[in-house]
Amino acid sequence: MLVAQAALALRNGKPKRAFVLLGMASVAPRHPALTWLFQGALAADDVRRKLS
Repeated sequence: MLVAQAALALRNGKPKRAFVLLGMASVAPRHPALTWLFQGALAADDVRRKLS
């Protein structure tokens, strides 16, 4: 799922977000809680940007 999100972010012209998601995908098997934390942070950032 993270790889698909990364591909979509890259397609939408957000390379930084895509590389962060790919990094999370590589960490996910070892540290699932950390992956959830990063996804929550990205979601909060999206909400913050939409409200600004």
